[in-house]
Amino acid sequence: MLTDKQKIFLASSPSFNERLDEDPVMKQLDACRVDYARERELLFEALGGTWNIGFPVSPITPAVWSILWSVKSPFVDGKNPVRVLDVAVFMRLLTHPLSEITLSTLEEDAKKEGASFGLPEDADNLAEELTKLVELAFAPLKMLPPAVGDDEVLFDSDWLLSVCSVASREAGIPLQRAMVDLPLSVVFGLMVICARKANPGKHYTKKSPDWVSKQELERTNELAEEYIREFYKEEE
Repeated sequence: MLTDKQKIFLASSPSFNERLDEDPVMKQLDACRVDYARERELLFEALGGTWNIGFPVSPITPAVWSILWSVKSPFVDGKNPVRVLDVAVFMRLLTHPLSEITLSTLEEDAKKEGASFGLPEDADNLAEELTKLVELAFAPLKMLPPAVGDDEVLFDSDWLLSVCSVASREAGIPLQRAMVDLPLSVVFGLMVICARKANPGKHYTKKSPDWVSKQELERTNELAEEYIREFYKEEE
């Protein structure tokens, strides 16, 4: 058990707080905590719901995400500031079926349509809402272990076919439908199910906030005692 003096010391120690932040066990616990608001959103997309971000839009699909990558959208790579045109392109892709999209004139068509979305005046608000949809789409991947390495992910045709082939098998639907119709959040959720089947010894799952808080407290105590032992050993 830690003394009050030791607890005060730990609370004021930047290096201990950094150790907590970087601890892989703590990160894993945080990732498996149920976020009920986020779960309602994921459930809504899985059931075929659409969104209203000032304008009715469909969820992001794998096909839409690959197209955004191919036009170097900052919503995908985050390397450049979001322009009004970037918002217009994203909005066009979410408000039209692919049968109405012409890739060679995508940006030109998006510019023409921009005013109907309240652009450029509402660009910042729409960009914020679109970013939230991106975060929602990728939320299921938090259940998987972090990827090893820092290789850049290419959301090209190889990626599109790879992830959607898994979703197609798991859902028992044609590959084309998985690419064009399924929300990206659903495709990633099906990938988690596939990983769970392939690795029965691992638990790609979620836990209640109470369970996570209890485990986090136990892990914090373990790290605290370890840190104190190391500190006194260095003092000797």
